[in-house]
Amino acid sequence: MRRREFFKKTVTLCSGLLLTRLSMASDNENTVRFGLATDSHYAQRPNTEKRYYKDSLSKMNVFAEHMNKAQVDFVIHLGDFKDQDAVPVQNNTLKYLRQLELSYQQFDGDTYHVIGNHDVDSITKTQFLENIANTGIDSSRSYYSYDQSGYHFVVLDGCFNENGESYAPGNFQWDRSYIPQQQLKWLRKDLEKNTLPTVVFCHQMLFGEGKHAVINASEVREVLEESGDVIASFHGHVHKELHEEINGIQYFSFNGMVDLPGLNGNCYHVLTISPSKGITIEGYYNATNRTFDL
Repeated sequence: MRRREFFKKTVTLCSGLLLTRLSMASDNENTVRFGLATDSHYAQRPNTEKRYYKDSLSKMNVFAEHMNKAQVDFVIHLGDFKDQDAVPVQNNTLKYLRQLELSYQQFDGDTYHVIGNHDVDSITKTQFLENIANTGIDSSRSYYSYDQSGYHFVVLDGCFNENGESYAPGNFQWDRSYIPQQQLKWLRKDLEKNTLPTVVFCHQMLFGEGKHAVINASEVREVLEESGDVIASFHGHVHKELHEEINGIQYFSFNGMVDLPGLNGNCYHVLTISPSKGITIEGYYNATNRTFDL
């Protein structure tokens, strides 16, 4: 079922009157509710003016506890999960990753990760993936998809250089991200097989321009638009709450968990998507509530 068909699906009343699903809520409509956080940048290093690295461990504990109480369908982190020392030590970087993952895994349900540039600053993608858990996904996969509650979710990996080489320690620029052709080919095939309304996650932005956007974002958007099923795309990286609608797809970015000091400087979200109510973003601490029609 195509995106526009799903969100304009009609029901026949006994009188033969047709009402759109967008204008009439249904008790059995597909609704998904999930927790989202981004840019926690955890490391045991001194704070800077805009990053409070150490605090992210306790902030993640609060996030996991809240998501358990909220009983969301799953949680996802949009990248830059951990950070590194001012003078990188690989063993320390791995320690920070493992400590934060233990906190994240306190959520009693499905967990997913998007790779950010800081996740591969002093360790490889393989090392990162081997030390986190994406529910039901092979640990070798940096981009993947899964279904949940009548929706299809796609996780993209923008941590590639323009020549198609994967980011590696010392071999990337954080402001030059790219989705290589092999991944685009996979994305196109994945969406062709799909019949569900679809949500995309990518650390780097697939909208806007400048250093926080994927270099070939327009090429990626073209694939998303061709599918007819993609309703929204969510991003970290920029540490700002931004929104843009492009050709019927809603694009969002979010503040980072690392941005403000102490537990009161936390930042995370609960998102609810349904045909009748659109996209509802419940923001906590350093985040705002936002609602958008589909």
